Amino acid sequence: MKKICETHLLKFEYVCPKCLKPFLKHTNFSSLDEIREYQRINAKKVNLSDKIEQFKIAGIIKTKFIENIVYSILLFYDINKERILNIRFKSYNSPYMKYFPSVLFLNHTDIYLNLIKDLPNYPDFYIVNSSGQIHPFFYGAACDFGLKTEIPVIGFTKNLLFGKIKDNEICFKHNDKEYRVRLLNRADKEEINILKIKKMNSMLMDKEILMEYDLREIYKQRGINIEEIESHIRKLSGSIDAIRLKQGKAIADKISKNVLEEYTQQIKDIENEASILLIQKSNLLKDSLENLLEEYFLRLKVIFAFEEKVGDKWQRVFKTMEEYNNFTDEILIEKAHYNNILLQFK
Repeated sequence: MKKICETHLLKFEYVCPKCLKPFLKHTNFSSLDEIREYQRINAKKVNLSDKIEQFKIAGIIKTKFIENIVYSILLFYDINKERILNIRFKSYNSPYMKYFPSVLFLNHTDIYLNLIKDLPNYPDFYIVNSSGQIHPFFYGAACDFGLKTEIPVIGFTKNLLFGKIKDNEICFKHNDKEYRVRLLNRADKEEINILKIKKMNSMLMDKEILMEYDLREIYKQRGINIEEIESHIRKLSGSIDAIRLKQGKAIADKISKNVLEEYTQQIKDIENEASILLIQKSNLLKDSLENLLEEYFLRLKVIFAFEEKVGDKWQRVFKTMEEYNNFTDEILIEKAHYNNILLQFK
Protein backbone atom coordinates (compact mmCIF):
# COMPACT_ATOMS: atom_id res chain seq x y z
CA MET A 1 0.00 0.00 0.00
CA LYS A 2 1.35 3.39 -0.98
CA LYS A 3 1.74 6.20 1.51
CA ILE A 4 1.74 9.96 1.05
CA CYS A 5 4.73 12.01 2.19
CA GLU A 6 3.43 14.87 4.36
CA THR A 7 6.44 17.02 3.43
CA HIS A 8 6.44 16.57 -0.34
CA LEU A 9 2.81 15.46 -0.86
CA LEU A 10 4.18 12.57 -2.89
CA LYS A 11 2.92 8.98 -3.05
CA PHE A 12 5.61 6.41 -2.30
CA GLU A 13 6.31 2.80 -1.34
CA TYR A 14 8.63 2.15 1.62
CA VAL A 15 10.61 5.40 1.33
CA CYS A 16 9.96 8.87 -0.13
CA PRO A 17 12.58 9.51 -2.85
CA LYS A 18 12.68 13.25 -2.13
CA CYS A 19 13.19 12.72 1.62
CA LEU A 20 16.01 10.30 0.84
CA LYS A 21 17.71 12.50 -1.76
CA PRO A 22 19.71 14.80 0.65
CA PHE A 23 21.26 11.81 2.36
CA LEU A 24 22.52 10.21 -0.85
CA LYS A 25 25.49 12.61 -0.93
CA HIS A 26 27.13 10.20 1.52
CA THR A 27 26.70 7.28 -0.93
CA ASN A 28 27.54 6.27 -4.52
CA PHE A 29 23.92 6.79 -5.59
CA SER A 30 22.14 9.88 -6.86
CA SER A 31 18.54 8.66 -6.83
CA LEU A 32 16.21 5.99 -5.45
CA ASP A 33 15.86 4.53 -8.96
CA GLU A 34 19.61 3.84 -9.04
CA ILE A 35 19.36 2.12 -5.68
CA ARG A 36 16.49 -0.10 -6.83
CA GLU A 37 18.41 -1.10 -9.95
CA TYR A 38 21.44 -1.95 -7.80
CA GLN A 39 19.23 -4.12 -5.56
CA ARG A 40 17.60 -5.93 -8.51
CA ILE A 41 20.95 -6.72 -10.13
CA ASN A 42 22.69 -7.89 -6.95
CA ALA A 43 19.71 -9.90 -5.70
CA LYS A 44 20.44 -12.31 -8.56
CA LYS A 45 23.99 -12.79 -7.26
CA VAL A 46 22.90 -14.00 -3.83
CA ASN A 47 23.69 -17.69 -3.35
CA LEU A 48 21.24 -19.50 -1.06
CA SER A 49 23.28 -22.72 -0.83
CA ASP A 50 25.97 -23.25 1.81
CA LYS A 51 29.52 -23.40 0.47
CA ILE A 52 30.80 -25.28 3.51
CA GLU A 53 29.35 -28.22 5.43
CA GLN A 54 30.66 -27.44 8.90
CA PHE A 55 29.59 -24.29 10.71
CA LYS A 56 31.39 -23.96 14.03
CA ILE A 57 31.78 -20.26 14.81
CA ALA A 58 29.02 -17.68 14.41
CA GLY A 59 29.69 -13.95 14.30
CA ILE A 60 26.64 -12.22 15.80
CA ILE A 61 26.40 -8.48 15.08
CA LYS A 62 24.04 -6.05 16.79
CA THR A 63 23.87 -2.29 16.24
CA LYS A 64 22.22 0.54 18.16
CA PHE A 65 21.70 4.12 16.99
CA ILE A 66 21.75 6.84 19.67
CA GLU A 67 21.70 10.48 18.59
CA ASN A 68 24.47 10.76 15.97
CA ILE A 69 26.51 7.79 17.24
CA VAL A 70 26.25 4.17 16.12
CA TYR A 71 27.24 1.50 18.64
CA SER A 72 28.09 -1.98 17.34
CA ILE A 73 29.01 -5.25 19.00
CA LEU A 74 30.32 -8.46 17.47
CA LEU A 75 30.11 -11.73 19.43
CA PHE A 76 32.09 -14.78 18.35
CA TYR A 77 29.94 -17.75 19.38
CA ASP A 78 31.00 -21.41 19.39
CA ILE A 79 27.93 -23.38 18.28
CA ASN A 80 29.13 -26.74 19.61
CA LYS A 81 30.33 -25.53 23.00
CA GLU A 82 27.50 -22.97 23.17
CA ARG A 83 29.88 -20.35 24.49
CA ILE A 84 30.99 -16.82 23.64
CA LEU A 85 34.62 -16.88 22.52
CA ASN A 86 35.33 -13.22 21.92
CA ILE A 87 33.70 -9.79 21.85
CA ARG A 88 34.43 -6.64 19.86
CA PHE A 89 32.89 -3.20 20.42
CA LYS A 90 33.02 -0.17 18.16
CA SER A 91 31.29 3.20 17.83
CA TYR A 92 31.00 5.50 14.83
CA ASN A 93 29.72 8.88 13.75
CA SER A 94 26.99 7.98 11.28
CA PRO A 95 26.42 10.12 8.16
CA TYR A 96 22.70 9.92 8.83
CA MET A 97 20.54 8.41 11.55
CA LYS A 98 17.09 8.63 9.95
CA TYR A 99 15.32 5.33 9.33
CA PHE A 100 14.73 4.67 5.62
CA PRO A 101 12.94 1.31 5.15
CA SER A 102 14.14 -0.99 2.33
CA VAL A 103 17.47 0.89 1.78
CA LEU A 104 19.19 0.37 5.13
CA PHE A 105 22.19 -1.19 3.40
CA LEU A 106 23.25 2.36 2.45
CA ASN A 107 24.78 2.79 5.90
CA HIS A 108 24.45 -0.63 7.57
CA THR A 109 26.90 -2.35 5.22
CA ASP A 110 29.65 0.17 6.00
CA ILE A 111 28.94 -0.17 9.72
CA TYR A 112 29.32 -3.96 9.53
CA LEU A 113 32.46 -3.76 7.39
CA ASN A 114 34.02 -1.25 9.78
CA LEU A 115 33.26 -3.54 12.71
CA ILE A 116 34.99 -6.59 11.19
CA LYS A 117 37.92 -4.64 9.73
CA ASP A 118 41.35 -6.09 10.63
CA LEU A 119 39.89 -9.18 12.36
CA PRO A 120 42.66 -11.79 12.81
CA ASN A 121 40.16 -14.58 12.14
CA TYR A 122 36.69 -14.58 10.58
CA PRO A 123 33.68 -16.65 11.71
CA ASP A 124 32.05 -19.32 9.55
CA PHE A 125 28.98 -17.12 9.15
CA TYR A 126 27.44 -13.88 10.44
CA ILE A 127 24.05 -13.13 11.97
CA VAL A 128 23.05 -9.46 11.57
CA ASN A 129 19.98 -7.48 12.60
CA SER A 130 19.05 -6.56 9.02
CA SER A 131 16.85 -8.02 6.31
CA GLY A 132 18.24 -10.54 3.87
CA GLN A 133 16.02 -11.78 1.04
CA ILE A 134 12.85 -11.32 3.09
CA HIS A 135 12.73 -7.92 1.46
CA PRO A 136 10.46 -6.30 -1.17
CA PHE A 137 13.40 -6.19 -3.59
CA PHE A 138 15.00 -9.43 -2.30
CA TYR A 139 18.12 -7.51 -1.29
CA GLY A 140 18.49 -6.17 2.23
CA ALA A 141 21.60 -5.12 4.15
CA ALA A 142 22.38 -8.73 5.10
CA CYS A 143 22.65 -9.64 1.38
CA ASP A 144 24.84 -6.63 0.65
CA PHE A 145 27.13 -7.47 3.58
CA GLY A 146 27.35 -11.11 2.47
CA LEU A 147 28.29 -10.29 -1.10
CA LYS A 148 31.01 -7.90 0.04
CA THR A 149 32.54 -10.31 2.58
CA GLU A 150 31.88 -13.56 0.66
CA ILE A 151 30.98 -15.15 4.00
CA PRO A 152 27.49 -16.64 4.66
CA VAL A 153 25.16 -14.17 6.38
CA ILE A 154 21.85 -14.71 8.19
CA GLY A 155 19.70 -11.61 8.33
CA PHE A 156 16.91 -11.17 10.88
CA THR A 157 14.43 -8.38 11.43
CA LYS A 158 11.70 -7.66 13.96
CA ASN A 159 9.40 -6.04 11.39
CA LEU A 160 8.72 -7.59 8.00
CA LEU A 161 8.38 -5.07 5.16
CA PHE A 162 6.19 -7.56 3.30
CA GLY A 163 4.92 -11.15 3.49
CA LYS A 164 4.63 -13.42 6.52
CA ILE A 165 6.21 -16.54 7.91
CA LYS A 166 4.23 -19.65 7.00
CA ASP A 167 6.19 -22.49 8.57
CA ASN A 168 7.83 -22.71 11.98
CA GLU A 169 10.46 -25.18 10.84
CA ILE A 170 13.64 -25.54 8.79
CA CYS A 171 14.17 -28.75 6.78
CA PHE A 172 17.51 -29.99 5.44
CA LYS A 173 19.19 -33.15 4.15
CA HIS A 174 22.22 -34.95 5.49
CA ASN A 175 23.61 -38.20 4.05
CA ASP A 176 20.42 -38.58 1.96
CA LYS A 177 18.19 -38.41 5.04
CA GLU A 178 15.66 -35.67 5.78
CA TYR A 179 15.85 -33.68 9.00
CA ARG A 180 14.18 -30.62 10.42
CA VAL A 181 14.40 -28.21 13.33
CA ARG A 182 11.06 -26.84 14.51
CA LEU A 183 9.89 -24.23 16.94
CA LEU A 184 8.96 -25.62 20.35
CA ASN A 185 5.33 -25.79 21.40
CA ARG A 186 3.95 -25.11 24.87
CA ALA A 187 4.11 -28.79 25.94
CA ASP A 188 7.79 -28.95 24.88
CA LYS A 189 8.62 -25.82 26.84
CA GLU A 190 6.86 -27.09 29.95
CA GLU A 191 8.71 -30.43 29.79
CA ILE A 192 12.03 -28.68 29.20
CA ASN A 193 11.38 -26.43 32.18
CA ILE A 194 10.70 -29.46 34.41
CA LEU A 195 13.92 -31.15 33.22
CA LYS A 196 15.84 -27.94 33.82
CA ILE A 197 14.51 -27.73 37.40
CA LYS A 198 15.43 -31.38 38.05
CA LYS A 199 18.91 -30.77 36.66
CA MET A 200 19.31 -27.69 38.84
CA ASN A 201 18.29 -29.63 41.96
CA SER A 202 20.74 -32.39 41.08
CA MET A 203 23.56 -29.91 40.52
CA LEU A 204 22.79 -28.16 43.79
CA MET A 205 23.29 -31.48 45.60
CA ASP A 206 26.68 -32.00 43.96
CA LYS A 207 29.28 -30.28 46.16
CA GLU A 208 31.82 -30.41 43.32
CA ILE A 209 29.75 -27.96 41.28
CA LEU A 210 30.10 -24.44 42.61
CA MET A 211 27.69 -21.57 42.24
CA GLU A 212 28.96 -18.32 40.80
CA TYR A 213 29.11 -16.68 44.23
CA ASP A 214 31.31 -19.50 45.59
CA LEU A 215 33.62 -19.36 42.55
CA ARG A 216 34.02 -15.62 43.04
CA GLU A 217 35.05 -16.17 46.66
CA ILE A 218 37.56 -18.89 45.75
CA TYR A 219 39.13 -16.71 43.06
CA LYS A 220 39.30 -13.85 45.55
CA GLN A 221 41.23 -16.06 47.98
CA ARG A 222 43.69 -16.80 45.18
CA GLY A 223 44.15 -13.14 44.40
CA ILE A 224 41.71 -12.84 41.50
CA ASN A 225 38.93 -10.38 42.31
CA ILE A 226 36.15 -10.60 39.72
CA GLU A 227 34.33 -7.66 41.31
CA GLU A 228 37.40 -5.52 40.65
CA ILE A 229 37.38 -6.70 37.02
CA GLU A 230 33.71 -5.69 36.75
CA SER A 231 34.45 -2.37 38.43
CA HIS A 232 37.26 -1.73 35.96
CA ILE A 233 34.92 -2.54 33.05
CA ARG A 234 32.40 0.00 34.39
CA LYS A 235 35.15 2.62 34.71
CA LEU A 236 36.23 1.95 31.14
CA SER A 237 32.62 2.38 30.02
CA GLY A 238 32.51 5.70 31.89
CA SER A 239 35.74 6.78 30.20
CA ILE A 240 34.25 6.01 26.81
CA ASP A 241 31.16 8.09 27.63
CA ALA A 242 33.38 11.00 28.69
CA ILE A 243 35.41 10.83 25.47
CA ARG A 244 32.20 10.69 23.40
CA LEU A 245 31.03 13.90 25.08
CA LYS A 246 34.32 15.53 24.10
CA GLN A 247 33.92 14.06 20.64
CA GLY A 248 30.40 15.51 20.30
CA LYS A 249 31.57 18.94 21.45
CA ALA A 250 34.49 18.79 19.03
CA ILE A 251 32.09 18.02 16.17
CA ALA A 252 29.84 20.93 17.18
CA ASP A 253 32.83 23.27 17.45
CA LYS A 254 34.19 21.99 14.09
CA ILE A 255 37.51 20.99 15.62
CA SER A 256 40.13 19.55 13.26
CA LYS A 257 39.75 16.05 11.86
CA ASN A 258 42.98 14.94 13.59
CA VAL A 259 41.47 15.62 17.01
CA LEU A 260 38.34 13.63 16.14
CA GLU A 261 40.47 10.73 14.90
CA GLU A 262 42.46 10.84 18.14
CA TYR A 263 39.22 10.57 20.15
CA THR A 264 38.08 7.67 17.96
CA GLN A 265 41.38 5.86 18.52
CA GLN A 266 41.15 6.41 22.29
CA ILE A 267 37.67 4.88 22.28
CA LYS A 268 38.88 1.94 20.21
CA ASP A 269 41.78 1.26 22.60
CA ILE A 270 39.47 1.37 25.62
CA GLU A 271 36.90 -0.88 23.93
CA ASN A 272 39.63 -3.44 23.17
CA GLU A 273 40.73 -3.38 26.81
CA ALA A 274 37.12 -3.83 27.96
CA SER A 275 36.70 -6.77 25.54
CA ILE A 276 39.72 -8.54 27.04
CA LEU A 277 38.33 -8.09 30.54
CA LEU A 278 34.88 -9.35 29.55
CA ILE A 279 36.43 -12.48 28.03
CA GLN A 280 38.54 -12.97 31.16
CA LYS A 281 35.45 -12.73 33.37
CA SER A 282 33.51 -15.12 31.12
CA ASN A 283 36.30 -17.72 31.22
CA LEU A 284 36.59 -17.49 35.00
CA LEU A 285 32.88 -18.15 35.53
CA LYS A 286 32.23 -20.61 32.69
CA ASP A 287 32.18 -23.61 35.05
CA SER A 288 29.75 -22.07 37.53
CA LEU A 289 26.49 -23.88 38.24
CA GLU A 290 24.52 -21.08 36.59
CA ASN A 291 26.53 -21.26 33.37
CA LEU A 292 26.51 -25.06 33.19
CA LEU A 293 22.74 -25.03 33.73
CA GLU A 294 22.29 -22.55 30.89
CA GLU A 295 24.37 -24.76 28.56
CA TYR A 296 22.23 -27.75 29.55
CA PHE A 297 19.09 -25.74 28.79
CA LEU A 298 20.36 -24.82 25.31
CA ARG A 299 21.11 -28.47 24.52
CA LEU A 300 17.65 -29.47 25.70
CA LYS A 301 16.06 -27.09 23.24
CA VAL A 302 17.95 -28.73 20.37
CA ILE A 303 17.06 -32.21 21.61
CA PHE A 304 13.35 -31.38 21.56
CA ALA A 305 13.42 -29.41 18.29
CA PHE A 306 15.61 -31.69 16.14
CA GLU A 307 13.70 -34.38 14.20
CA GLU A 308 14.26 -36.88 11.37
CA LYS A 309 11.76 -38.11 8.81
CA VAL A 310 10.87 -41.80 9.14
CA GLY A 311 8.40 -42.82 6.43
CA ASP A 312 5.77 -40.08 6.35
CA LYS A 313 6.27 -39.05 9.97
CA TRP A 314 8.70 -36.90 11.91
CA GLN A 315 10.28 -38.17 15.09
CA ARG A 316 12.89 -36.85 17.47
CA VAL A 317 16.50 -37.78 16.73
CA PHE A 318 17.32 -37.85 20.44
CA LYS A 319 15.05 -39.17 23.14
CA THR A 320 17.43 -38.36 26.00
CA MET A 321 20.42 -36.20 26.85
CA GLU A 322 22.52 -39.36 27.00
CA GLU A 323 21.72 -40.13 23.36
CA TYR A 324 22.69 -36.57 22.45
CA ASN A 325 26.00 -36.81 24.33
CA ASN A 326 26.88 -40.17 22.77
CA PHE A 327 26.02 -39.12 19.21
CA THR A 328 29.08 -39.37 16.96
CA ASP A 329 28.03 -37.46 13.83
CA GLU A 330 29.42 -34.05 14.77
CA ILE A 331 28.58 -32.51 11.40
CA LEU A 332 24.89 -33.36 11.83
CA ILE A 333 24.94 -31.93 15.36
CA GLU A 334 26.49 -28.72 14.00
CA LYS A 335 23.79 -28.48 11.35
CA ALA A 336 21.10 -28.96 13.99
CA HIS A 337 22.52 -26.18 16.17
CA TYR A 338 23.07 -23.92 13.16
CA ASN A 339 19.49 -24.31 11.93
CA ASN A 340 18.12 -23.95 15.43
CA ILE A 341 19.85 -20.57 15.72
CA LEU A 342 18.63 -19.63 12.24
CA LEU A 343 15.05 -20.56 13.14
CA GLN A 344 15.07 -18.21 16.14
CA PHE A 345 15.65 -15.29 13.77
CA LYS A 346 13.48 -16.51 10.91
